[in-house]
Amino acid sequence: MGSHRSWNALAWILNTADAGINRVSQRRLKHCDRKWSFKSFSVSSRRGRRADCSLRPVTDPEKMAGVKKLTGLIATRIDQLFPESHLEKTRLQEFSPNHRALESSMTHEERKSVMASAVSVAIAIAVVWTGSRGGLVAGGLPVFAVCGLLAFGLNWLVFVPAYLFQTERYFDLTGSLTYLSVMGVALWLAPERDPRAWLLGAMVVVWAVRLGSFLFARIRRDHTDRRFDALKPSAPRFFMTWTVQGLWVTLTASCALAAMTHVRPEPLGGVAAVGTLIWLICFSIEVVADRQKGRFRVDPKNRGHFIQSGLWAWSRHPNYFGEIMLWCGVAVVAFPALTDWQYVTLVSPVFVYMLLTCASGIPLLESRAHETWGDRAEYHAYVDRTPVLFPRPPRVG
Repeated sequence: MGSHRSWNALAWILNTADAGINRVSQRRLKHCDRKWSFKSFSVSSRRGRRADCSLRPVTDPEKMAGVKKLTGLIATRIDQLFPESHLEKTRLQEFSPNHRALESSMTHEERKSVMASAVSVAIAIAVVWTGSRGGLVAGGLPVFAVCGLLAFGLNWLVFVPAYLFQTERYFDLTGSLTYLSVMGVALWLAPERDPRAWLLGAMVVVWAVRLGSFLFARIRRDHTDRRFDALKPSAPRFFMTWTVQGLWVTLTASCALAAMTHVRPEPLGGVAAVGTLIWLICFSIEVVADRQKGRFRVDPKNRGHFIQSGLWAWSRHPNYFGEIMLWCGVAVVAFPALTDWQYVTLVSPVFVYMLLTCASGIPLLESRAHETWGDRAEYHAYVDRTPVLFPRPPRVG
């Protein structure tokens, strides 16, 4: 479940970068069309004659069929002699009229990944700048900035062996460990151990430990995550997922980090008590919802069915509701300690809400559920009586 956060961020960033990449790709395709268009020209020979050196594409259907057949036979032979060779096959594909479109599509995906990584880093820099205003400094750098560098650096470091061994097994675990590391560094570098910083750190650490253990147990059970199958072979695309995870950690924990690293700690009061209560209730909702769904899935009697009992009778996504609201509790606790530009970091719960409701969280799960059970009257009745996110008591009938 937790990796959906980084995947949601990835989907949002890719959509943002897509428009710019499309414009660049269209200009490149136009340039390629001009470059490779067949134009006739002539040259002068030594005897003064002008020879026609026109270049014309093969248009005869019989000749085209012969060229395609010959190309296929050569490609098959190369596959037999050099199973791992891609260069020769790439060169042969140049005979195909669709080769340039295929190459452009692949280039587009690679460029899109690079652009998404750059956008992620740019957003993180903006968040770090706003959160560091009025914050503590250690070794000439704002503590908030040190935490941001750690969030990205740790993910980039783990990316190297993950790419070399082509595994995503430790992706989710790395995300949780990044939260723990960032919180630990923020508490360690803060000269004053004020209660608000310890409270915020405890909130994030408890949530990260629970989420990390839950996700790591799931990947050990399933052994693989099919979402990475198309990404792992490509270094830029696989690197992008780790970069986006660094952004997810930095942006989601931003208001907590800003409050924990503020130069003038504020004493705890009634606002902190309210925020803590919100966090406790909503954290419990998320944990209970995940456990209810986990027990439902392991029961062989429920194979092919959807859960509609417990908290899932109150909401179709109660775990996401708990996730969003617990970060609202963190923001409420952090609010009294923020000043000036640091208030921008309160976008943290808004960011989580947008990812889960507008990106690939709820929309993706709703689409899958409709594809699986859309032909069942029981499912449509469940959808009609149960809200998507915000819980309400189940209606009878």
